[in-house]
Amino acid sequence: MSKYDQYFLPIAQDAGNIENLLDAFFSFLERKSDFFHIMTAPSDAKGFPTGRAFEILETTFKKRQHSYLSRVQPNLLSLGQNQPEKHKKAVKEPPCSEKPSSNVKMECLTKSEHSQATNSVSAEHTERPPLRKTETYWWSQTLGEATVELVLPEAIQNVKENIKVKLERSRINVMYRDAVLLEGEFYEPIQLDGSMWVVEDQSRLIVTLEKGRENWWGSILKGEKEIDLTKVESVKKIAEFDEETQAAIHKVMWDQEQKAQGLRTSEEMKTDELLKKAWEADSSPFKGQPFDPSAFNISGSLYGQ
Repeated sequence: MSKYDQYFLPIAQDAGNIENLLDAFFSFLERKSDFFHIMTAPSDAKGFPTGRAFEILETTFKKRQHSYLSRVQPNLLSLGQNQPEKHKKAVKEPPCSEKPSSNVKMECLTKSEHSQATNSVSAEHTERPPLRKTETYWWSQTLGEATVELVLPEAIQNVKENIKVKLERSRINVMYRDAVLLEGEFYEPIQLDGSMWVVEDQSRLIVTLEKGRENWWGSILKGEKEIDLTKVESVKKIAEFDEETQAAIHKVMWDQEQKAQGLRTSEEMKTDELLKKAWEADSSPFKGQPFDPSAFNISGSLYGQ
């Protein structure tokens, strides 16, 4: 059971159906986060570049669908593109996988409904996060994730037979039939559980890599030309921090806003509560009188004076 199930279950029961549940969740994101905010400049500290938020949703959906099928309908994972028509209607994006060893992860997700195949990826990137181009592929990264995109030699009809992707913590091997499309050692180790690959539009292979630690990579593979890491936009969004750090950041931001309005900060409020308890104590000479913090001899630094 997920640690959040105790919160989601009553919400799901109240929502009544999936559509209402999803609408409630996205309504929460709309009102309480910057998830839908579109960055208009590289220096923006909130939101995402155009299209990135949707890519996050798509990647998460595919990851969770594959997890569900592996657990509940593993027979569908081996059907590939040649599955019976009744299965194609039931699963619009059937994944396929091969059983991994203890230190190797091999999996894929394929789409059954394709848009027109393309021989160039340049037009696909005009509204995506900044991508970098090597001789054989495009790539981009965040602090916690790297994405690789390869244009396949031709439209792929049967992904399972023609494409093999072998992911290890420190290496990758991509085969198209008998040809090696990509092979080498990662810039740094990855997390296998959060890494996956998918063929889109029968013409593009997208490999999503969860980094072993949050940092910037100079390249995808060791030995390749590295980017200048001093020029990488290193602003980290609040949502990318862990919950404890997010809470601390929001506290600081709230305190700053309170100070700007001449109001009490959170620490000052805590101090006030302690003083009120002392004020109302049985032994206090002020008991029964209106609370007045100026009656106490307290360092002005507590109140930012």
